[in-house]
Amino acid sequence: MPRALKRHASGGVKIEEDERNVNRNEREEAQPHSQPHRQRPHPQAATHATAASTSAQSSSATSSSASSSRIRVKIEPGLQDGSPSHTPATPPARSRPVKRRRSTAHHEEDDSAAAAAAGGIASAAASSASAIAAPVPHSPAPRRLHLSHRPLLSASPRSNLVSNLLSRSLSMQSSRALQAHVIDDALKQLTLAQDKEVKSAHKHNVNDLDIDATEMRYLLSAGGDGLVAVYDTADELNKRGFTARSIHPDKGRGHRYAVSSVQWYPFDTGMFVTSGMEGRVAVWDTNSFQVAHTFNMQTPVHAARMSPVATTHALIATGTTSPNVRLCDMNSGAYSHTLLGHTAEVISVEWSPTHEYTLVTGGSDRTLRVWDIRRAGTMMLLDMFNQSSPFINTKYINALDARARRDVVAHDGPIHCIRWTPDGSQIVSSGADRKLRLWDAQTGKNMLVNYPGVTVVHRLNRFCLSSNGRYIFFPNHLSLYQYTLNTGRLYAKLNAHMDRVTCCTTNPTSNDVFSAGCDRHILVWSKKPQDRQVEEEEEEAEARETRRREQEAQDIMDRAQMEVMRRPPPSSAAGSVAQALPPPRRLPVADEDAWSDDD
Repeated sequence: MPRALKRHASGGVKIEEDERNVNRNEREEAQPHSQPHRQRPHPQAATHATAASTSAQSSSATSSSASSSRIRVKIEPGLQDGSPSHTPATPPARSRPVKRRRSTAHHEEDDSAAAAAAGGIASAAASSASAIAAPVPHSPAPRRLHLSHRPLLSASPRSNLVSNLLSRSLSMQSSRALQAHVIDDALKQLTLAQDKEVKSAHKHNVNDLDIDATEMRYLLSAGGDGLVAVYDTADELNKRGFTARSIHPDKGRGHRYAVSSVQWYPFDTGMFVTSGMEGRVAVWDTNSFQVAHTFNMQTPVHAARMSPVATTHALIATGTTSPNVRLCDMNSGAYSHTLLGHTAEVISVEWSPTHEYTLVTGGSDRTLRVWDIRRAGTMMLLDMFNQSSPFINTKYINALDARARRDVVAHDGPIHCIRWTPDGSQIVSSGADRKLRLWDAQTGKNMLVNYPGVTVVHRLNRFCLSSNGRYIFFPNHLSLYQYTLNTGRLYAKLNAHMDRVTCCTTNPTSNDVFSAGCDRHILVWSKKPQDRQVEEEEEEAEARETRRREQEAQDIMDRAQMEVMRRPPPSSAAGSVAQALPPPRRLPVADEDAWSDDD
């Protein structure tokens, strides 16, 4: 029999009893409902447990051998009989188990304490002492997630559209705000359309463009050759783009000279109005494409406009070489009345998009006048220096109008074009002084917004505003400038025309911009297609990668060259090479005495 088994076989019964006592104490600790009010351990318990662990360390060899023998004695109980009697080493006094609070972090400590108790009383006391002295760990606080209700906007146009649609579906923004976001996103990515084309029917410069306000489909053009053309920009055969041609190529000769302006009837596509430099204003029937009625103005007509919101009248305001603004009534076919106030020719006229009786005019006298056609005189006279009140006719009289306000001007030159913003709150004007000015329509004050880069001074310069009123498209020589309305920042330059750009217009449905000029072409500017944009992004990324690799190769070559230049010259090697080289060969020189004059 092994010596360890012979030495501890007699004490096997007592060891098993100690193990049962330890297990009983552990079961009492595992029952939390038996003693709901648990007290904290006394400070002397830790000291006593420390002393027990010290005594346990002094008899570590004996306890380790005893633990192995105890396990073997339990497995082989037959060794208890007939074995020599031997009293085992008395284990150190075990302190009373301390009842302490349990936490999730103590399960592993309990398992280690149970294993130590099975191996020996001393190790169980040491583990319990270490568990009492150790602080109770605290679980970390749960991480809080801060959720934002605002949509995350990405730089990609597709992500922008998806985020806007998601915000609309979650009722985070109104339908009007969604429409404004979509229009703004389309106008920020304008490029020359490759799949949209307008076959111009003109053989001379194009002076004016207009698209109908009911179907947003038919485009009107007025040319310097006296021709008027209509184009269908919604081709049913080509879903992606269109190729618009003149609907009546053999007709449209309603004017003998150049057509100065053109406009659709605001409530129907069956009629439109044109004005010509021969002194006539023509009302056209679209179905027959013939002139239905003509107003003879006897002077060249620069502009003829109808109110887009009129419900009680059907008046056409005309600006001619005469200083008087004449109103033509389409219901009666005669002249309604005349607005007096300008001192020179009237070049541009424009009706308010919100008030059917409000009209603004500008001419060569450098004045910008706002009219109420129900009154007898000018309602507002705008001053570019904001030094005088613009309201001059508050008592419905016209006394001393021209004399008292002769020094008040809106531009330092003739005013060529006037436009209202879609909401009717602001007015934009351009003149021969190379300036674009923004006015408050309610107060008549100059907003003092600077639009840089304007250099054109030609009279035929018809700019337009976007459907959301945030951008101005201004023809400037060979380019079409895109300005932000309220800040005056030059956002983009659209270059494609071969000659001076004269006019432009926008389609509120497709957000396309049409421009025309002296090169006789009508170009379409639209949002860049998604697949084409992806291809351009891939090409740009590939170009950047190529440039990066070339730069890395160049840097490596530069570093190698610098290393060669910094390396000192090998003097010993140079000497050996010089010694190895043969001496230079001397050429034979002729003796001077061998030459004589006799020769």
